[in-house]
Parts: sequence; C-alpha cells; structure tokens
Amino acid sequence: MTDSNLVILNLIRDFIENVHLKKMFIENKNHFTVDDSKLNFSRLVAFILNLPKKSVALELEEFFSSIGKADLVCSKSAFTQQRSKLSYQFFSTLCANLVDENYVNNKRNIKRWKKMILAAVDGSTMAMINRPDVINYFGTQVNQHGAVAMARIMGVYDVLNNVSIACHLFPIDIGEQSIIKNWLDVSQPDHLYLYDRGYPGFTTIFLHHQQEKTIPYVMRTKHGLNPKVREFVDSKAKDTFIYLEADGNHVAELFKLGCKIKKGTTIKVRAIKVKLKGGEIEILLTNLFDRNEYPHKVFKGLYFMRWGIETNYNAQKNYLQIECFSGTKVNSILQDFYAAVFIGNLQSILANSCQSKIEKKTCRRKFKYKMNRNMAIGIMKNRIPNLILNRFPEKTLKEITQLQMKFYEPIRPGRSFPRIRKSKKLSGKYQTELNYKRAL
Repeated sequence: MTDSNLVILNLIRDFIENVHLKKMFIENKNHFTVDDSKLNFSRLVAFILNLPKKSVALELEEFFSSIGKADLVCSKSAFTQQRSKLSYQFFSTLCANLVDENYVNNKRNIKRWKKMILAAVDGSTMAMINRPDVINYFGTQVNQHGAVAMARIMGVYDVLNNVSIACHLFPIDIGEQSIIKNWLDVSQPDHLYLYDRGYPGFTTIFLHHQQEKTIPYVMRTKHGLNPKVREFVDSKAKDTFIYLEADGNHVAELFKLGCKIKKGTTIKVRAIKVKLKGGEIEILLTNLFDRNEYPHKVFKGLYFMRWGIETNYNAQKNYLQIECFSGTKVNSILQDFYAAVFIGNLQSILANSCQSKIEKKTCRRKFKYKMNRNMAIGIMKNRIPNLILNRFPEKTLKEITQLQMKFYEPIRPGRSFPRIRKSKKLSGKYQTELNYKRAL
C-alpha cells in the first residue's frame, strides 16, 4: 500500500514541477522564472496546500522552518503578489489529478458495491467574505439579517473510499440541475449515483436514462413528487415499476439543458419502499431494474451509505476549515478551497492504506475502529511541504502515517441524535466547543 502512495506522491510532484503545464495556469510567461526565489512556484503551491489558517506572517515563518529554510523571510505582501500570478484552476486540476492517480494506482484496493463505485451527490452552501468583488462573483443569499455573500458547493463523493471524486465551488444562483448535467456528460459507467430527496424529478431522472449508456442511480424522493409516486405510496406494493411522464415544464427545463423531448414522454422507474427504524416509510427511485441482482432488501443499507457525503462536508467545514481563507480575492478563495479538497483527499488515501492495520490492532474490541480524521489532518500540517517538495518523501510519509496510526476512534453503528441548535453570543471570536477542538 505504501508503495502505491509513494507512486501517487511522486506523480503529484511531477505534475507540480511540469514546466509546460505550469504555463497553462499563470497569467504571464515571465512569472515564476527564478527557481531559487524565496517563494518560487513549487514553494508557493506547497504553502497553499499547507492550509494557512493563522496569521499569514506566522504561517510563512513556520513554513520556511518546516522545509529547513528558517533563515528566509517572506512578507505577507510578497505572498499575496505571488499567489495572484497563479490561477486557482491549477489547484482544481491538481485535485482531479490526485483522484485519477488514486483510482489507477490503488486499483486493486478500491472498495466497490457490486463492482460499482458508490458516488453520493449533494450540495451545501459556504459563507463568503462580504467584499464587493466576492459578492459580484458568488452572489448573495437573503436571510433574516439581510443579504449575505454565499457560494454553492456541489460534490460527488465516493462513500466507500472516502474520496471527493468532484467537489467544486459555484456562484449561489447556479442551478444544481445544470451542474449535474455537466457531470453526467463525463460520468464513469461504473459509478452508482446516490441522491437525497432534493434532487429527484423528471429532469434529473431523464438525464440518467438518456445518455449513450444508462447511468445507474438511487434517489430518495418526496411522497408527493407526482401522482404516480403518490399512487405508489398509497398502495400496498413495496417494490414496483412506474412510468413518469413529462409535462410542459419538464420539456422547457430539458430544452435549456440541450435535450429535446415531447410532452408526454415517459421514463420507466423502479419504485421501492424502505421502512426506517422509527417506522417512517421512505420512497426510493432507481433504474437498477434486475430484482435478482438488486433485491429489495439491499436498498435500505445502500441508500444509508449516502450519509458519507454529509460527514465529508462536516470534515471540510470543521476539520479543514474550508470557510477560513488566507486571502480576500476571488482567486485566493478558490485556491484555498481546492487546496482543502486536495488535502482532504490525500488524508483519506493515506488513511485507507492504514485501515487494515488499525483493524488488526483493534480486532478484539467491541467496535470497529477508524482513523481519527481531525487528528490525522492536524498531523499533516507543516509536514505537507516536505511531502510535496522532497524528491524522496518516504521518511516524511512514514512519519505521518505512524503518527496518524496512534489516533483512532470507534465506529458506533446506528447512532442518531436530535439536532439542537443553541444561540451563541455574538461578541468574541473564540469560544469553547465541548465536542470539537481545532487541529489546524
């Protein structure tokens, strides 16, 4: 396993150092031409990937100390100028590159469900800085206090391997349907997409059925989605086939997305009832039609696995502090966002290679155990630069994994707690949280 991680790290470093690729992401060919400058291209990338969340001046001092260059001094202004020369698209491409390399180099160890990657799809919102240029790019959302700067996160998350296959930041007013269509256009045939109840509708379902190859999905839906679903809810059937019919609105929606259909077009869908622990009935829609291969009993557990994307958003916002930016410009915000996604994925890849050792170590205990993700991310802080910059990162990689292996926590199945929101005092930046401590 460690060998494959080393291969991935070396390929990532080669990507960062690729001169021809570098030119695609800088605004001027004369930028980053001095390799021995204090904050050259590779060091700039490593510094941003180190997730600077504290004072930039302090972060710079710690960064240079971590790479054995404590005598170097770089000002906040110099860092700001350097990062402005590099497009955030470098980091989004780096994220995609890491995901691709993981699936190629860890191919034999990738977990699947019936030979498919379980890809949960969901969105979230992200608080932005109230600056005119940021508001102009991302837009605002109105709440009881007025209009606040807000962005939309959309992600596709591999729930079995804990990897963000895709995770992007969009203006708040961009529709989720158009985002999903763009993703489905380049989707992999071995992905099974899991959706929450905010997504089902004729348009989304049609997009999964009308590609050159049908894209498998499971969607939770509202009981009153349409007459066909309501009829199924009221019936005694637990597993049946229904036909959804396009109306004028669906025709118009799909036309905007580049699909031409006629009113009355129908789609065959398998509808399934799932009874929850509390007795509630959930309705799932899917195009996994083969009842022998996909019997009714598998769907409750299958859909529950979608929850992994929710816990990943929690990790991004709380462990990776994705809403805490080291710059105030749009480009800087996007750089920080994709750097956090990258580090989250890298941590998961390293954790996956350690999981079998944790299981062996805790095999006699009541619960199964997994790596403590908050601690694992904190341990990577100030070790990332050497992991990225060093041509022989074996020592740093071993140090990181050995430290991370010391911190693991039990997986307690079936836990659920009511969400209790308490009002917090508005004055004061720092307050004690009983169930959370920062690790970055």
